[in-house]
Amino acid sequence: MGLPKLIAAARTLCYINGNLYGQVFSFNWSSSTPHREINGIDSPITVELAPTRGRCQGNIGLYRVTGDGGTEGVGATFPYSDLPRGQYFTLALVDRATGMYLFRANYCTGEQQQWQVAVKSLMTGSLSFKALTWNNEIVPSQEVAVPGAGGIVP
Repeated sequence: MGLPKLIAAARTLCYINGNLYGQVFSFNWSSSTPHREINGIDSPITVELAPTRGRCQGNIGLYRVTGDGGTEGVGATFPYSDLPRGQYFTLALVDRATGMYLFRANYCTGEQQQWQVAVKSLMTGSLSFKALTWNNEIVPSQEVAVPGAGGIVP
């Protein structure tokens, strides 16, 4: 029996800094690769579209678990006193059935975290991030070591 063609959330794992982060309940990202118009002298027509800065940003929905330290505990954000010494983190979404990474971002920074808890409910939160580099399974720019997913992900 073959694998389904559609990717299911239940088969998707999230790794932060190479460690499985099981408290994630949602993950979304957007990337943009804008282009700038290059115009010729004395020409009303644009002659070229030149790439500018690429951008990637996203949001991770999280459950808070007692004693996990939240986003600071996984190394995605830092306490206020450690902000000048903060480091980048990596993100990876991996299909557990195939071991293939669906999204990989390096050099991420946590931009904002938000937490809420309601009566008779679980504490949930979100982490907004930005990344300098990103890719998916189409552009395997590097090998990714993912524990528990069959070693090196192609």
